[in-house]
Amino acid sequence: MTKSLTLFARAAAAIAAIAMASPSTASAICWIERVERTKAGVKVFFGDRRPVWIIRPGQRLTIVDVDQAGSAEPASGNRPARVRWVEGVPGDLFRVQNSHHDSCRLTVARQGDKLGLWAEAQLSLPGTPSHETAKFIAAQ
Repeated sequence: MTKSLTLFARAAAAIAAIAMASPSTASAICWIERVERTKAGVKVFFGDRRPVWIIRPGQRLTIVDVDQAGSAEPASGNRPARVRWVEGVPGDLFRVQNSHHDSCRLTVARQGDKLGLWAEAQLSLPGTPSHETAKFIAAQ
């Protein structure tokens, strides 16, 4: 039984690593649907609803619930604000995760004359080697 689970976990990790490494679309990494250019930075849209930790230099950590299909709502009590996308400027950092074993670090940055996100995905399933993938996603 344990051997079957280990083989299943390794197969799942390999499939996820291949999917995350695909260069064709933004959604191939970090659950990002698209990145749009704004006047000062970028807007990041995710394919599914998810919490996003926003880390800005010199500011407090902010957590928002990103749901582009829902309506925006202010924070209330212990519930974070719901937004349709997150916006950032160069130097801002976003953290997203599916679990303790599957997460991404997104940094708003420039690469040459392009503004976008450096997406760094980490997948570390128990009993398997860690997989890390990095990709620059240019804002459109």
